[in-house]
Amino acid sequence: FRSKPTATTEPATEHTATTEPNAEPTAAPPTATNPNTSSPEALTAANNAEFAAILTDRNGDSKAIAVFANEYRGRAIEFDGVTANLSNHEGRKTRFDILIYAGDSSTRNVAGPAFQFRDVGVFDLNPNDPNIGRLLAVDTQFHVVATVVEYNEGSGLFILDPVLITSR
Repeated sequence: FRSKPTATTEPATEHTATTEPNAEPTAAPPTATNPNTSSPEALTAANNAEFAAILTDRNGDSKAIAVFANEYRGRAIEFDGVTANLSNHEGRKTRFDILIYAGDSSTRNVAGPAFQFRDVGVFDLNPNDPNIGRLLAVDTQFHVVATVVEYNEGSGLFILDPVLITSR
């Protein structure tokens, strides 16, 4: 269960890049104010050749997926996806394990890893979208921004932590 943000009476502060002596500037944290634009920090098929390769691989090269997951653990990735399967997490009614494929269909022309959001609630996907629950159906298309958690070679699942999921 993730806590909801609370309103404060303090004025809002803007995140800005900061520098320390002899240090690189640090980027402002990503925000969800405009879900139609890519996060500058997110890896996509367009800006990362390794990610593009695993998204289009039809042979399921688990070694390449494992190398990518280890190298980019904790980094954001971004892609268009589709719900391939949905199940209740450990029998709970409001927590889910969601299997995701990259692309537009969970049954035709499937390529790339079997991604999974594990033990997530509806509002973990997008707390600002009142219609997010409709994404909890097989073959629903959406845009994914998520953090790399790990690749489990035994199960073949590439585990992600959702950052922002939007309808498409």
